[in-house]
Amino acid sequence: MTGWDEFTDRLADQLALLPAGAVVSIREAVPNPDRRRYTQFYQTDTELCAELPGPDMLDPEVRADAAGLQHIADLGWEPPAGRDDYNWSYNVAWPAPRADYRRLATMITSGLRDAFGIATPARLTYKAWNENKGNADLALPLLGLEPTPDEAGSATDRELPVRPKRRLLLSLSGELDHDRLEQLRDTLGLSRRGRLDDPDAVQFGARELSAGGNASVLAKLWRDDENRWSISVEVMPDALIDSTDVDQWQEMFETAARSVGFDVVDVREFP
Repeated sequence: MTGWDEFTDRLADQLALLPAGAVVSIREAVPNPDRRRYTQFYQTDTELCAELPGPDMLDPEVRADAAGLQHIADLGWEPPAGRDDYNWSYNVAWPAPRADYRRLATMITSGLRDAFGIATPARLTYKAWNENKGNADLALPLLGLEPTPDEAGSATDRELPVRPKRRLLLSLSGELDHDRLEQLRDTLGLSRRGRLDDPDAVQFGARELSAGGNASVLAKLWRDDENRWSISVEVMPDALIDSTDVDQWQEMFETAARSVGFDVVDVREFP
């Protein structure tokens, strides 16, 4: 590999081909994990979730400085938020157009190079596996990187915090203008994120939900395509929920969606 431009091209091509269940960590080839700057991502059935190291995830000598943190934010990365978030994050609805993968690859390259100061992609290796196939190793030849030598505990690497699982997905159809978007956010208590006039915006709000006294449940509003939207519920493995919780969330979301003129075209519940 010759440089960062080639790495960006290769990464965009590889991201577009990840199977559902893929978990990938691209990291520096150094023995000390606390000094190993990295990017990581995982592919679900509905989105590609990418991360860069949060402010407290590395030894101070290799963390991004104040200018680097601002640069990461300016690229569009979301800062860590909540007790289960450790890293900067950015999610892409899946499947996605080529331009979205290219944008994410550029965000990753600029983060590693310009914010964390990695001089060349020649310093990088990767580790990848597929959770949907018993954590079987996953080869990513398009990256042009060497796999990380075998280490103990690949599937529970400290750099990869426990990931949420999708429990509920409502698919919606209808036109949403600014006023109705604000009404939906207010009704559901969602945060403000994304602009309707930004063609690259895919997530438009999020909210923590309570279940069994546990706040490890997150609802998100997505724009999937023109006049196609969805609301998802993601649950951390330690969250205590049952079918009653899911039924209540579904009723709440359906009522709010219909109040702004959406048609509910599909509801999927996951185990």
